Amino acid sequence: MRLVKVHVQNYRSILDSGEIDIENIKTVFVGINEAGKTALLKAINNLNPGSDIEQVNLLRDFPRSKYSEYVQSKSNEETKKTPLVKGWFKLEPNDLKEIEGLPSFTKDLIDLNDCLYVRDQRYDYCSHEIQNYKRTTFGDIRKSTLRLIDALSSNSSAQEIIEKLNNFLENNKDDSLYLSLDSSKEFLDLIEKAEIKIDEDDEKEISRITQLIKLTKINIFYSELLSFLNKKLPKFIYFNNYIRVKPLIHLKQLTDRQAQNIIDDKYYDYGNLSLLKFLGYTPKELSELGVENNSTDTEEFRRKRDERQYKLNASSIRLTECIKEIWNPNNLKDEASQLRVIADGQYLKVAVIDQLGAEIELDQRSEGFQWMVSFFIVFESQADNDYKNCILLLDEPATSLHALKQKEFIKTISKLAEKNQTIYTTHSPFMISQDELDLVRIVELTDRAIGTKVNNKIVSNDPAALFPLQEALGYNLAQSMFTAKKNVLLEGLTDLWYLEGINSLLNKNLDSNIALLPVGTSAKVSYYASMLSNNDLKTVALLDSDTAGEKAATQETVIHSLGAKNILRTKEFLSREIKNSEIEDIIRETLAKIFQDEYEIELNVADLESDKAIVDIFKIAVKDFSKFKLSKAFLKWTREHSLSDLTDQEIQNCTKLIETINKRLK
Repeated sequence: MRLVKVHVQNYRSILDSGEIDIENIKTVFVGINEAGKTALLKAINNLNPGSDIEQVNLLRDFPRSKYSEYVQSKSNEETKKTPLVKGWFKLEPNDLKEIEGLPSFTKDLIDLNDCLYVRDQRYDYCSHEIQNYKRTTFGDIRKSTLRLIDALSSNSSAQEIIEKLNNFLENNKDDSLYLSLDSSKEFLDLIEKAEIKIDEDDEKEISRITQLIKLTKINIFYSELLSFLNKKLPKFIYFNNYIRVKPLIHLKQLTDRQAQNIIDDKYYDYGNLSLLKFLGYTPKELSELGVENNSTDTEEFRRKRDERQYKLNASSIRLTECIKEIWNPNNLKDEASQLRVIADGQYLKVAVIDQLGAEIELDQRSEGFQWMVSFFIVFESQADNDYKNCILLLDEPATSLHALKQKEFIKTISKLAEKNQTIYTTHSPFMISQDELDLVRIVELTDRAIGTKVNNKIVSNDPAALFPLQEALGYNLAQSMFTAKKNVLLEGLTDLWYLEGINSLLNKNLDSNIALLPVGTSAKVSYYASMLSNNDLKTVALLDSDTAGEKAATQETVIHSLGAKNILRTKEFLSREIKNSEIEDIIRETLAKIFQDEYEIELNVADLESDKAIVDIFKIAVKDFSKFKLSKAFLKWTREHSLSDLTDQEIQNCTKLIETINKRLK
């Protein structure tokens, strides 16, 4: 299952986060310090925590300023049901295959493709349901059952079953109620007994009974499916910067603390216990192997000691290989890469071996490397070596890494996210990729009385919340402006997303050496064109065919810097004339469908066939229409569709656009 949406309430700085859209692969929560990013992750973790490192407590975790007012008029049972976090999960193809193997499943029973498993976790109570699953109510069966009773009345031997059916309906008078599992089984038994009393040639009543049986089995299967999905619910793996693996562990002391449940430092001890789980031992087992042999069975003791040594050696090799993959060390700079786990009596040590062969304790290496090692060990041990059904919650990952290492670590997160849906928080511009801005959610806290809010669109009431995004764009723009020999100037960020989406549908036919540079507005095109041309870099500009684009295209500076043939207008790539066309018109029909799905609004066919720009049509249909929201929806659409899902004309438009850019920058 994949998490598609969450809603957090009544947790620390969060009164009501609003419903937060979660991406299929990776979602990034961006916000300033104290905005509530950590609170969001910890609340989400409670949907199905992979460990009990931090359990919720109403007194400690409920928003403090509202606590007295909230609890004074509520019973203990009511406070236990205080809303905390709600999660919506969609079923994936593998889930559907397993569901087909359930005892009560039949193909014609119900369409599961649109069903969502919803888990509603309260402070000390949990409920769950399946949305978009049409369950049977007593109202759905009442009339047909009464007609069946009427048909049975002519059979003198059916009086007992008639009485039981009447009693069943009489005891369940509320037509809006769903049949429970017990009610469904009871009713199914009655209907099957009634079937025997009906003449087998009476097709009308046999058909009625068949339909009643199907309606009943829908609810029986619902209970079975609900139980199955509850067991399939992904575990949430939470990791923050404070969880570390100590470089030196005293096994006997850790064993005693664990036995007496007096973990003195939950973050360090948690990291240490994770290391031992990674090694395949409990603290007690490894501690006992560190005691001098007092047994007469010397051979057995030696065998266990050897087994410990072999396991530690194998784990050291595995740890080294995995850390190399995610750390990507530079051997020319003697960056840490090789690790060794050593057991010496009651001490367990994690050491790093440098290029000279010297063993150095882990805590003598950089903070960034210590964090990386701890991250991997905790994740690996919590996931129980099975990455298939875990959702990663990374709280401010890699803050102790150098900026360039942070850029590298984004790739590591992407690798993890291929197998494990990932949500991470950050306020570092280097942890935000320019081509993944559609994955960003803005977290802000502008008023304590309102609490933490999350915006699904890249908008914010607090300019500081957008600062990391601005920095990320600025850094990427600066990096690409004078390093790429081929450049495309775009008016804005949404143009970048559309062009990237089109390129992905065309199997990335755009020359990989070309940098896409969103400059902000068409008015700024002249500045960037001048700077790039002065550095002898090949550049084209892609401009809308509206008034602003026309003004930019006719500026003397732009024409002089780029040359007329390198000023591309969107109207050049359309099969028919569209007034004031923009890049959106290149994929006009597909965007109209995406718009209708996104806003649940049916567009006028005549408008779509007119010469109006598609964005103008959208703005008339929806007052608060957002170009950002639609472009993000298009990017998401491209990940789930192929080129063949565009219309033939759109394929021609897109192909011509990419080929023209490649040709102009050849």
